[in-house]
Amino acid sequence: SENLRPLLTHAFDPNVVYATDCNWFYVSNDGGNSWTQKPDLSPEMLWNNYMAEVMTAVFVDANEPTVLISNSIYAGGLSENGSGLVAYSSDGGDTWARITPNIAPSPFGLTALAADPFTIGRIWFTDPQGVWYTPDSGASWQFSSEGLEDVAISDREGEGALNTLALHPSE
Repeated sequence: SENLRPLLTHAFDPNVVYATDCNWFYVSNDGGNSWTQKPDLSPEMLWNNYMAEVMTAVFVDANEPTVLISNSIYAGGLSENGSGLVAYSSDGGDTWARITPNIAPSPFGLTALAADPFTIGRIWFTDPQGVWYTPDSGASWQFSSEGLEDVAISDREGEGALNTLALHPSE
């Protein structure tokens, strides 16, 4: 009813929902009955140039599985020219830091995003050509299209592209 697109629900609290429209992130703490706008207060103002497409989060501390980390969120977005970014927020979406390289045009046409649910900094995302991975919060990235050589993957327009990620518990 508010033209919001839900992107993420909290793994342990179904009342916490993150959503977006064309300009802002929103959070609901009551299952979507009411929403609070979360304007991007970060220095780069990333969401002025990118539209959030996907979100994921790390909810449990790997060293202390009973400790919830409810504010560690990753978001992937696309600019008007199709370049993408992955950004990280440690404060529930109040501020954001880019973790993909800040180059123009960006080589990433992000289509899906996943985070290791127990380890902050281990992130995967897909672009139409393959899968990108960082073990260290974006300090380094590795690309793989292994096993996809015989699959007809189209250009960066999305048709025939990789569009989802599923993480297996054994990695």
